[in-house]
Amino acid sequence: MTFLGLFTCVALIAFAALGAAGSLASTTLWVLLSRWLPHSSARRATLLFSLRVLPTVAALVLVAGLIVPSFLALEPRNPGEVLGARLLLPAMVTVLVVGVGLARGLRAWRATRRLVAGWMQTAEPISLPGIAVPAYRIEHPFPVVCLAGIVRPRLFVARQIIERFTNRELAAVTDHEAGHLAARDNLKGLLMRACPDWLAVLPVGRHLEQAWSRMAEQAADDAALDPFS
Repeated sequence: MTFLGLFTCVALIAFAALGAAGSLASTTLWVLLSRWLPHSSARRATLLFSLRVLPTVAALVLVAGLIVPSFLALEPRNPGEVLGARLLLPAMVTVLVVGVGLARGLRAWRATRRLVAGWMQTAEPISLPGIAVPAYRIEHPFPVVCLAGIVRPRLFVARQIIERFTNRELAAVTDHEAGHLAARDNLKGLLMRACPDWLAVLPVGRHLEQAWSRMAEQAADDAALDPFS
């Protein structure tokens, strides 16, 4: 148990340390590149997504590819060490940070699932051009248009959108959602929220996610038809 406990603590602390370094790197790069972001909204969204997931991806790769193999190869199986506060406290903090990130992802997934389940109770299948996923008309007090789901994405459109929009305006709406679908924005949004790193508990992480969301919307707009041109 001592070896397993030591292994767990070392892996957690290494993940936290590398994640902190990655979070600092992401923040620094965001500040440095903010004036020289690509002109394309899609490229900006890709860059922001990459910066947001960088701490988690880098930490996982380095821990799994370097720290864990080195520990298993060099550490004796009976180290005879006592797990003191200097190891346990940082490991517990890491567990807390990881838990916050995973809980954010789980909440987002469950909220979407509840929303879709509620809409599907009264949803009516419809056929919309330009969108390669099942589409449904729903009753909603607001003019909602929502592409929901990752494995089985579905498009939900409020009745007033169907009834009041012209064919050209409706085509622009479906092209916008098709842009989100092609970019896999639902998956990217969930991955960012589920990243178990320091950015999950720091304001800069939320700022990155919000900046990505704005750029993703602009990129979807760029992919849509202009109904007024």
